[in-house]
Amino acid sequence: MSSSFNPGQFLILGFEGLEPDSRFLDFVKETPPAGFLLLGENYQDRNQLKTLSSRLRADMGDDILIMADQEPGRVQRFKAGFPQSKTPSQFIRQGNPKDFQGWCQETAEKLANAGVNVNLAPILDLWPFDRDYPVLNNRSLGDDAGKVILFSLIMIEVFRGYRVHTCAKHFPGLGAARGDPHEVLATSDENLSRFLEYHWAPFRAAVADGVSFVMTTHLLCHSIDSEHCATFSKNMINHIRYTVRHDGPVISDDLCMKGARGERSIGMAAVDAIIAGHDLVIISRDLDSQKEAVYAISEHLEQDPAFGRMAAESRKRLKRIEGIL
Repeated sequence: MSSSFNPGQFLILGFEGLEPDSRFLDFVKETPPAGFLLLGENYQDRNQLKTLSSRLRADMGDDILIMADQEPGRVQRFKAGFPQSKTPSQFIRQGNPKDFQGWCQETAEKLANAGVNVNLAPILDLWPFDRDYPVLNNRSLGDDAGKVILFSLIMIEVFRGYRVHTCAKHFPGLGAARGDPHEVLATSDENLSRFLEYHWAPFRAAVADGVSFVMTTHLLCHSIDSEHCATFSKNMINHIRYTVRHDGPVISDDLCMKGARGERSIGMAAVDAIIAGHDLVIISRDLDSQKEAVYAISEHLEQDPAFGRMAAESRKRLKRIEGIL
């Protein structure tokens, strides 16, 4: 059963520089990933981005996912030639959704024209503008769930009109966290009721509005799973599926982040994230790590029939989103 599955179907991969080198291209041609994550170092201008996207599609196929973080606020991977947004606090405080809608339209149009079909946004982490938290500073849309829902749904609907998928992140909510998962395993002592009633309200709204992906982050929530952070927690994925009611693909945050793995190897981290219920895992850099993940996933596909069944379900979810837009 497992031999019919490509281990790369679970992977979103990145590479260094303005174009992939021959070693990376040889690797992905042999084991095609589900998609690619493009960062600032992969971008020069819109013409270069369009050429790069076209080359990746020519090598991998038209259904490849080409992802980027082009958020309103501080994290905009593509600068020159793209509209630079106000900070989220400026959008929210001026109370003019049409201004935000205009930024979304111009950004979505340029992403679509350049061949990027997934924007890893909106950020739904509820966090007050006047409190310092490096990972959310000038990224969060604030701590008013109603306003966050209003602006995030504008983004989802505008991008859908340009055939660009969106992604609700970072579940279960970095607004409940201590620590930056880029640097450490973040933790939270919030109780389950607080997640259900507050932190997950924007996620429920985004899912009801048809957001394509939900992304987890490397956050250990003692009230939900005392042993495993969201990246490796079946309990957390079950909440995405049955509490938030998202039936589309679930994607992990980057496994290259320092807070991701603990004592796990990158290969074991990829396998454990998939066993927890993720359909896709991001490994943004390091070809050796990416090869290790492919090898570990391949072994589990060969040895564990249950893992093969999970691969089949994941493939169905990924195929479904092709017809969403």
